[in-house]
Parts: sequence; C-alpha cells; structure tokens
Amino acid sequence: MKKLAIVFCAITSILAVVILSGCVEQKEGLSEIKTTLWKKNDLEYIKLGKDPHLYVYKAEMSIKPLFYKGDMPLRYKVAYGPETVIIGLMKPIYYDFGDFRNYFIYDLITAKGAQTYDREGALLAEAVAKEGDMGIELEEIHYHDGAPIFKCKCLIDPTFGEKKSQTMEVGKKERDYYFLWPVM
Repeated sequence: MKKLAIVFCAITSILAVVILSGCVEQKEGLSEIKTTLWKKNDLEYIKLGKDPHLYVYKAEMSIKPLFYKGDMPLRYKVAYGPETVIIGLMKPIYYDFGDFRNYFIYDLITAKGAQTYDREGALLAEAVAKEGDMGIELEEIHYHDGAPIFKCKCLIDPTFGEKKSQTMEVGKKERDYYFLWPVM
C-alpha cells in the first residue's frame, strides 16, 4: 500500500510539472471568444472601395525578424493607398507574404489592428494594437476553421516594427503572422 501511495505521488508530481511548464496545451481563455475582434468593413482595404487603386511594392529584408520562421531573405509585397502619392503618407494597406496577407486597420495614421487571411479568404488571425510604455502592444487571436486556437500578447518595436516578445500564450500557435507591424 505504501508503494502505491509513493507511485501515486510521483505520477501526480510529474503531471503537475508538465502542466505548469506548459507542455500540455492550455485552452482556457479561448472558449470565451465568441466573435472576431474586427469586422471586414474595418479594414482599410475595404474602406477604399471596390477595386481600389493601390501602389504595390516588393520588399526584401536580409536580417531575419525574431519571430519569422521562413526562408531568408524575407520577400513580401507592401500595398499603399492613393494618399501615399497625394500627401506622402506611407500607410501600408496590407503586407502580402504569399500564402497569407495582413490587412491593417487604422486610426488616422496609426495601425490599431489587423486581420490575416489566406489565399482562399479564410480568416487566420487578427490583432488589436495599443501604445504601451515599451512599444506597441498587440493582442493576437489565431483561428483554424473559424474557431479560435491561440491567443497571446506581444510587444512590437516602435521604431522597426518587429515583434520583440510574446507572452500570456493560450492554445497552440500554428505559425506567426505579426512578426512585422507598420510603424511611422
């Protein structure tokens, strides 16, 4: 009986360590997400109307962003709206990474959010941004087949627009979408 109690205590201790270390996927906090953070009409791309005139440029980064897991150099497209030429405002409408696009939502000139869609139009992720003491703070939610699968908070460098850290993770992240963020 004493051996059984020791074995039970050992198993309980191992399970506690595994759960506390995050080795077991945690889903608490995902079930309360009932709707998306943004509506499609919030996207700057949609606000420009049907078939907006965009200026699309190829971009390349040779220094790997911390949370980017793909091939280097990082090649993507950046789309700017017509106000770029009119008033010189470099406000990206979207970043196109090939298999997904990050569409941005603005409060005048500051990106306050984003939604990410795959080539078929499925929502993959979204984010809400706010100014913080150490940079831009993002709250991210990732989706799979319309259901939330991951959420976290992260910090964006206000000068370079790269994700610096990620905390308060809940669920399982399939990939990172907001390793770059538009900054002015």
